[in-house]
Amino acid sequence: MPRGGSGAIPTVSERATERVLRRIAALGDGWISGPALPPERLGPMAAQLRGYAEEAGRDPGLIGLQATVKAGPDGFDEVSRLVAAVRAAGATHVTVDTRGHGLTVAGHAVLLRQVEAALR
Repeated sequence: MPRGGSGAIPTVSERATERVLRRIAALGDGWISGPALPPERLGPMAAQLRGYAEEAGRDPGLIGLQATVKAGPDGFDEVSRLVAAVRAAGATHVTVDTRGHGLTVAGHAVLLRQVEAALR
């Protein structure tokens, strides 16, 4: 993993319990939300994380939040909607998951290029 600007090894977590969110707020560099977390749940949890960061005396804007959206060969409008929703919920980074469609490596690359074009 690349080192952050401070030279420290970045600390991230994928879990989302209150205890973990408090730990991320106090010590972490980011939170990787699970792929099953819909935008309507991500928003309140992101707000909770920001509140915990403020309680810990940290700038919430310095804690990254990565969300994952699923992409299928025919769902570009849905991917665009989901990406906009997770960004509005507070995501600073978005991962697009193309698994589960029986694609080859080349097929995943094509699908990701199509998703990228749809998001522009």
